Amino acid sequence: MEIEYRKDNPHNGANNILGTIVDGNHLIDLTQNAYINQGGTPAECWYEARAESRTRKDEYGEPVQYRVTWDIANPNTEDESEACDWDDFEIEEL
Repeated sequence: MEIEYRKDNPHNGANNILGTIVDGNHLIDLTQNAYINQGGTPAECWYEARAESRTRKDEYGEPVQYRVTWDIANPNTEDESEACDWDDFEIEEL
């Protein structure tokens, strides 16, 4: 799986291109920018974002919802773009 920055993500804003996770024919669109989750000590923090499937629906016909998380790889940086390996993520179905 990988994250692509696609203009066809329906959650994109005018100045904000959100990622789309591509897993074969399954597309999962990020619905928000990643934000830091304060788990307690700096070692217990991570980044997360909500996402929804473009191709899978739940029993009510709504897009399946996900939480995408990234471990912090560089806790001492002040540049969030360097805080994580953004290509190394976990997906949890909600």
